Amino acid sequence: MQISPYLTFDGTCEEAFRLYADLMGGEVLSIKYYPEGDGALRLPDGRMPVLAARLRLGDDTVIGTDDISPWTHNPMAGVRLQAQINDPIEAKRIFGKLCDGGQVEMPFEPTYWAAGFGICRDRFGVCWMVNCARESDDRADELRAVNY
Repeated sequence: MQISPYLTFDGTCEEAFRLYADLMGGEVLSIKYYPEGDGALRLPDGRMPVLAARLRLGDDTVIGTDDISPWTHNPMAGVRLQAQINDPIEAKRIFGKLCDGGQVEMPFEPTYWAAGFGICRDRFGVCWMVNCARESDDRADELRAVNY
């Protein structure tokens, strides 16, 4: 059995998946749009919304869609993605990029369980927990010196 997160965006699914793939060395496997034609769903800027997209990050697959229905309110509430990154400098870099245009909930810093851990909500509304295992603690001083 495999369980994959299914993320709902408000018209930014493609942009988010392309950023995540670029940032984390992933691959956008597919992007399918809603059908075109008379009465087709459109985003406010005229683009076609994403019906289904698949993104591979490491061994995991994330699925996403643009849900532009008027009854969807705060679709990302209660959902967090955790990225386990073994290199603390790379983890802090990725965390900083995810925070760009978003909001830091917990700054990336050493904790009792990790060489570095932080929580942010990116500009697409996705909440990320970035964790770097304690085994990488030998680079903790180097990590403290890196700004994001």
